[in-house]
Amino acid sequence: MDEYVEDLRKQHGNQESVDDEVKKGDILKGTLEELDENLTEKEDGILNEEATLSIDHIMDEETQNKMLGMKAGDMIDIDPRKISGSNEAEMASLLGVEKEKLESVNSLFRFTLNDITRLKPAEMDEEFLKKWTLPEKSSTKKPFAKRLFRTLKKETIKKANVC
Repeated sequence: MDEYVEDLRKQHGNQESVDDEVKKGDILKGTLEELDENLTEKEDGILNEEATLSIDHIMDEETQNKMLGMKAGDMIDIDPRKISGSNEAEMASLLGVEKEKLESVNSLFRFTLNDITRLKPAEMDEEFLKKWTLPEKSSTKKPFAKRLFRTLKKETIKKANVC
């Protein structure tokens, strides 16, 4: 039941910008610049000043480990194919281009980290409890726990009937 409550808190939480280093679960926002063979900005290369990626969805473990611990302003050279696991839709989204343009992408990109956002789970305050104790609309934990128990019981029965 604790796990279920934590999931509810995350579902109703907020993404907040943090002045911290990158940790698991974070969303990274920054600039991606295509590099040439000399690892300098490629003339007329791809530039995405609004690149967004989730640290948890980076498919290349080595790159993910290098990005953990980065801070705003830090830079890293990355291979978008490795990061996306060669998923064209994800790669196109990351680079901010149409999938048709990916055929010409065979280079590294420099990612400059501009912002880190982190999920802050909802507080177990009166407002949160009222949302989950309907129809009682109580701000105490007892009706909340009863409703959670009923919900979990129904889900368990549904799963048992499916199997």
